[in-house]
Parts: sequence; C-alpha cells; structure tokens
Amino acid sequence: ELLHPSNRRYRYTFINYTHCGPRFSIIQNIPYDRPNTTMSGFPLCPQCAREYHDPSDRRFHAQPTACPKCGPQVSLRFASQTSITGDSAVRLARQLLKQGKILAVKGLGGFHLACDAANNDAVNLLRQRKKRSDKAFALMAFDLQSVQRHAAVSAAERDLLLSRQRPVVLLQRLQGSPVAPEVAPNQPTLGFM
Repeated sequence: ELLHPSNRRYRYTFINYTHCGPRFSIIQNIPYDRPNTTMSGFPLCPQCAREYHDPSDRRFHAQPTACPKCGPQVSLRFASQTSITGDSAVRLARQLLKQGKILAVKGLGGFHLACDAANNDAVNLLRQRKKRSDKAFALMAFDLQSVQRHAAVSAAERDLLLSRQRPVVLLQRLQGSPVAPEVAPNQPTLGFM
C-alpha cells in the first residue's frame, strides 16, 4: 500500500491495521473503541468506514484506521509559522536533512532530534545544541539492509532489531561506514533501531 502509486494510501504516513499500531498512545478511555481514542476527531471517509465495519477486512475495528482523505496528516513546521503537509512535508524534510539541518520529529511518545548521521558538521552541531560532548547517539534506519551497510548484524541482533519492541541494538561498526565518527565518539559500536 505505502509504495504502490495506485493505492489510495500511497505514501500515507499513518497506515494501520488491527495487528499493529499505537494502542496505548491514542487511548483516552475504555473500552478501546474509536470514540475513546485521539482518532475520534477524524471521522472515517466512506472507504475507511467500509473497511472498519467489514469483519473480513484486516482493518475491521482497527481504531486508528485512516487514509489521506480522513486521517491525520504529517506536517513540517518552521519557526516562521509556515507549515507544509502530507508527502510534500516528508520530501522537504529529507532534503533539509541532506542539507545538514537538524529536525525535531514529533512521535507518539515525544520528540526525536534527527540529522544526517554521515554529515560531520550536522552531528557536531547537534552535539553542541544538546550539550552532549561524548554520549553516543542512536541511529534510525529504514530497514535491516540499511543497518547492514554500517554494522555487522548477527542472527540474534537481527531478531532484536526486527522484534515487536524494536529496541536500540549496539552493533559492531563496519570499516568504511560513512557514519560520522562523532555519532559514537571513540566507540567501536553503533546503536541502531
């Protein structure tokens, strides 16, 4: 769905179904039904409502069910109060990271500060702003193949990275990885999630 241009949820950031999702982060009251979640402010469009009410659909009673028409939107906001939403915001955020900018990414449980881990200047600026002289930063990767370009991954480490909990896993850095040394100063390992 996410990567198929013909799908109505193509590149929609908040894809969800019954077996995964932000249950504890969106619940406001019990029972766990849509009106008792933060999704109550997003009325379902006819297509999402059909999926939500169809017992044979994988989105049957998935409380966070949504699409670009009826669900929450990702946005990129600037100090100037300018705001960009949707896929344009994601694409611009990628460009800004490539330019060495630092972004605050609001997630379900708080904020992640993000920069290009291969950009020495961006990593050093983040260190200065965080007043974190030598504590290692964790790295976020899209998939296991991305992690394996930078670190050796054993079977047990792979299982941890792909587990339901998705913890930060300390991995042996590979020689030649473009990750800036300042990400984990004087450390032979990188922490990936």
